[in-house]
Amino acid sequence: MELEILDDTIRRELALQRFASFLVRQYIRPTAQELALEIPRALAGYEDLPRAEQFKVFAKLKRLVRERWKAMWDPITGQLGDVAIQELEYMTDLYDDVIAGVRNPGGRVVVPEMVLGDGNLIRAGKWAEFIAGNADETAQRIDGRIKRMWRDGGTLNDILYQLRGKYNRRTKAYEGGIIEGQVKKATTLARTGVSHYTAAARDKFANANREYISDRIFFATLDGSTTDICLGNHLNRYPITSDEYPRLPLHYNERSVYIFAGKGFDPLDGDRPSKGANGSEEISAKTTAAAWLKRQPREWVERQLGKTRAALFLDGGLPLNKFLDAANVPLTLEQLAETIPGQRAFRRANLGL
Repeated sequence: MELEILDDTIRRELALQRFASFLVRQYIRPTAQELALEIPRALAGYEDLPRAEQFKVFAKLKRLVRERWKAMWDPITGQLGDVAIQELEYMTDLYDDVIAGVRNPGGRVVVPEMVLGDGNLIRAGKWAEFIAGNADETAQRIDGRIKRMWRDGGTLNDILYQLRGKYNRRTKAYEGGIIEGQVKKATTLARTGVSHYTAAARDKFANANREYISDRIFFATLDGSTTDICLGNHLNRYPITSDEYPRLPLHYNERSVYIFAGKGFDPLDGDRPSKGANGSEEISAKTTAAAWLKRQPREWVERQLGKTRAALFLDGGLPLNKFLDAANVPLTLEQLAETIPGQRAFRRANLGL
């Protein structure tokens, strides 16, 4: 039964990633293609208008883009709320066979503020603020490119190419322009939203069943895309009675989850999939991120961490969690060199300071 907890959780994460892809296909890409058709209609004839009227056309288009992009997020957010409720049911069914007495707390899942590591910065806010920011950025990027092209004497066709890219007859979609770039950013945000809403549901389930659950275990996907943040937190355990644990998602495109240990069973008994330099393989679920990385060729670790960080880890013995600050933000090399563990690792790796 313990093995089924781990296997089912991994399969569930794959299913949630497919759900995120569905949101992109159902809402984000269609909205982008609708804008690709609406923009030329909105700009038609602007070249023949006086300067003041041209700017009115641009302002109207900017509002249109913002409204369309913001409206796109409404059904996505609704679907995320639904999947969070489904997650409560899933978690109850998953743990019911191994922890007698667990219950579905039911009701609406309240999602907290989302705090994401974005490079060496932290971005925080409610989900509504993140999606409003995405809509604003999309409108600003399109408006800015139009005005830049207008200022440089670009024709309507030049502007449309910059915004929409080239029409692909095979996919029957415009690809390669500013809009496509915003599709990628919205896709990232949608995938992060799936992690955000389902993590909130799992927290609600765990907090409602504290008498049966003993620990939260941070469980990362181990492959070439795993971030320093998740490598540094992999397999960390937190007593269920403690609120001092990192809330997921920790970064954009989060794939890590919490697995819950109950009194009397260990969900990490068994193997789990990983994907390193030699392709996919099964390893013990209790394998640490450090042990997994050390099994890989040095060149692979350098691609994963960066050459200097790989040297600090492999030659300097710097633990993976020491690459992060207390807020789970990766430290820069300069910041690492100011920490005591970092200074020791720089010396051991003969990197100097």
